[in-house]
This record gives sequence, C-alpha cells and structure tokens, in this order.
Amino acid sequence: MGNRWDEGESDVNKGDIIIYACVIIGAGIGLILDQAFPGALVGLGVGYLIKQAMYKDKEE
Repeated sequence: MGNRWDEGESDVNKGDIIIYACVIIGAGIGLILDQAFPGALVGLGVGYLIKQAMYKDKEE
C-alpha cells in the first residue's frame, strides 16, 4: 500500500489555501486591534469572496 504523500496527492486545493491565508491575516490584524476573533471572521468572509471571484469562471 503506497503512501499518498509519496504520490503528491493532497486534500487541500488552492481555493482552500486562499481562505486559510485570509483567516490568518485577518486574525493578525485583529490581534493588533485587540479583536482577534472578529478579525478572523472578517478574514474568512473576505477569503471566501476572493475564492468565489477567482474560481467563478471555472464553474460555469
């Protein structure tokens, strides 16, 4: 039985990485403003909107 890491397969796609990055950036900005959780939620929303905008053409 082969290891899936050896084959280069991954469960995470590029759209998810965009969302994760925006959440981390939003939480970082939120920490500066002493509101980490709302910052992470804003980052989640922005990341989802960016993902939808980038991959909108591929779905149609």
